[in-house]
Amino acid sequence: MSAPTKPQIAQVRAILYKPSIVRQISDDLSSINVLLGVAAYTPSGSGPVWIIPHTGKVDSGITEAVTRALRTASTLRQMAHQISGLSIPAADRTNLVKFLDSRASAWTARANVWAQTTPLSSDKIKSILSTIGGYESVAVAAAKKVSAYLTGNGP
Repeated sequence: MSAPTKPQIAQVRAILYKPSIVRQISDDLSSINVLLGVAAYTPSGSGPVWIIPHTGKVDSGITEAVTRALRTASTLRQMAHQISGLSIPAADRTNLVKFLDSRASAWTARANVWAQTTPLSSDKIKSILSTIGGYESVAVAAAKKVSAYLTGNGP
């Protein structure tokens, strides 16, 4: 397996770190934290009402968080698609795509569970957490194999 060249790393980073995309993802993730009431400065116990009792519908703040999570997933998949067309070492391309696609799958799974309007059993919650954790584990393992593209430690 050959090490990536500086131009190859630059091609990947141009996709991963495009300023407008970084701003959008950062804004979406920050907004999700606020909308879900999990931002560091959110007082304990002041999170949203998830399901509106008299309508049975998901709160509009949660719906906005779902939309932002799905947009993040879509953006990650678009980046994976762009990287899949680059002329970089095949194993690196595979791992970069796996990293991005797995993160996208985790965000999609989060969005889907946030949009639920029916109570989930303990077993279902454990299954969902396991699924999301599995996606994240795959993403981390893939990212470790292509760290030269993701950090300032490349050639």
